[in-house]
Amino acid sequence: MSEPAASISFDRIAAIYEESRGGLVRGGSFARCIAPYLWPGVTLEIGIGTGSVALPLTESGHPVVGVDLSIKMLELAHERLGARVAIGDVMSLPIASGSVPNVVAAWVFQLVGSVDATLREARRALVPGGRLVIIPSRARCDPDDIDAVTVDFQVAIRGARQDDPDKLVRLATPAGLRLVDRIETERQEFDQTPAELIDRIETRGYGILLDLGDDDWQRVVAPALEALRSLPDPDRPRRRVTRHTALVLEAV
Repeated sequence: MSEPAASISFDRIAAIYEESRGGLVRGGSFARCIAPYLWPGVTLEIGIGTGSVALPLTESGHPVVGVDLSIKMLELAHERLGARVAIGDVMSLPIASGSVPNVVAAWVFQLVGSVDATLREARRALVPGGRLVIIPSRARCDPDDIDAVTVDFQVAIRGARQDDPDKLVRLATPAGLRLVDRIETERQEFDQTPAELIDRIETRGYGILLDLGDDDWQRVVAPALEALRSLPDPDRPRRRVTRHTALVLEAV
C-alpha cells in the first residue's frame, strides 16, 4: 500500500486567513449550527486553524482542544484558547484512543493527504458512540455573476472533491462510523468584488493552490482568472449568500 500524500499546511496564508474566511463571524455561525449535535464533554477539533470555530464552541459550553499542522495558525488559536492546542497531523493524532466524545472538522477534509486515514484517526480518538461532525469546505452559493464563472479548483485539478459529502459518508462506514444526520449551516452573507477574488487566487489564498505547478496553473487557474476579469464593474461589491451541508457521524 502506498503512503498517503502529505496534508496541506496553511503556514503561508495564516496572516490573511481570518480576513479571507470570515473569522469569528463565520466561526460563530458554524458553532451554533453544530453545538446541538455534540455530546457533553471535551471536543477535539482537527485542523483547528486559528480557533475561529473552537472559541465560540468553548464559550457555548463545549470545551475544545485542537491540533493543526500549521504552527503559525496555532499561534493565533493559542491566543484565543490558551494551552489547549498542539501541533499534529490529522492522519496521526497525538491523542489516546477512545479519549474524547466529540471530534469536529471544519473545512479540513479537502486538505488532508488521505481521507480514509483521517476518518480512521478520528474514529480511533472517539469513545464508542462518540460524534464526528464534518463541515466540508465547498459552499452552495446563491446565483450571482461571480458564481457563474467560478471554478471549483478541487474538481478541476484533482478530478473530484475529496470532501464531497456523499464520498465522506461512503468512506465513513469502513472506518467504523455511521451517518446520523445531514444538517444545513446558517445562511452566511458577505460582500466580495471580482477584484478581491482575483487577488486571493493570484496570491494562492486557497490551500489547493499553494503548491500548484505551472502546467496546472495555466490549464485551470489562468482561464478562471480571465473569466473573472471579464466581469463588469470588477470593484463593485456583490452580496454573496452561501450555505454548507454538514455531516454528523457516530462511532460504532
